Amino acid sequence: MDCTQSFEKRAKTTPAEDEMQIYYENRKGIKVMRYGPDQREPSNQFGVRYWMKIKKVIRKTPDYIVMDLKKPNAYFLEVKGCGKDGLVKLKKEDLEEYKEWAKEMPFSFFVFNMYKREVIQFSIQSLAKTINTNNIEMERFELDNKLHFPVPYKLLKKVNELK
Repeated sequence: MDCTQSFEKRAKTTPAEDEMQIYYENRKGIKVMRYGPDQREPSNQFGVRYWMKIKKVIRKTPDYIVMDLKKPNAYFLEVKGCGKDGLVKLKKEDLEEYKEWAKEMPFSFFVFNMYKREVIQFSIQSLAKTINTNNIEMERFELDNKLHFPVPYKLLKKVNELK
């Protein structure tokens, strides 16, 4: 799966979400609840023309809510993949909506690097700091011309503690 594939094809396979579920499956005291629309569900695979009729804030709902008995609050979790180019490509419009969601509850990203076969989790604040500190400039996707931040996976720092 990569950014050159159509929306419909990307929606049918999400190995990063599979890895997240495996990662959290056996963690004691942690529960993960699906929150945003799951595009892998056959009932949700109705194509981009219909999908765009849904208000943006709802389309950009975080994927999961994570509840950890060791932490005082639950937090949102957005799952992303990282391809062979070593970049985590985050759309500008998505990040704007995620910042709004982060006002409601802490917000974290879970990224699966498909080629290194490893995962990393970090906060939205850590992501913003990485983008600003490293002067990462936005680029445009070839397929839809949308602006995104191509963040090198190697620059991302694991989150120490989510509040």
